[in-house]
Amino acid sequence: MPSWVYIITNEAAPGLLKVGFTDRTPEQRASELGATGLPLPYAVVFALEVEDGRVIERVAHKNLAQFHVGKEWFSCPIETARDAIESAAGFGCDESHLVPGHALAPYFSGRSAPPRRQSPREALAPPHEQDEDDSPYPPGHPLRGML
Repeated sequence: MPSWVYIITNEAAPGLLKVGFTDRTPEQRASELGATGLPLPYAVVFALEVEDGRVIERVAHKNLAQFHVGKEWFSCPIETARDAIESAAGFGCDESHLVPGHALAPYFSGRSAPPRRQSPREALAPPHEQDEDDSPYPPGHPLRGML
């Protein structure tokens, strides 16, 4: 099921970023967070539509461990968090990963894809689990061969 991995900020918490995932839209998630007590609204600064947001979020959190403040909050530049998400997803963000006409289009970075890194799970998997022929994911997908 498609989901989103996102970065949300709030001017009332300068320097902090929330990196999370949702099965709804990132805007809906930001709106839900608006009832959590901060006086200013939350803003979505980056979002990427993916097939398995929960897994990609966890890997992104591990990539950002040195910046972890608490729960899903990190103290790092937006570009660092975006790179962690893109790396976890196995590709850079370009137009092919955005829903056409989506409200997040202004946040699109347009950078080229970084080289895909092999995840620890892939590196440790027995060879038969890396057989891509029976994977439900398309070629190049970070979860291909992990099931």
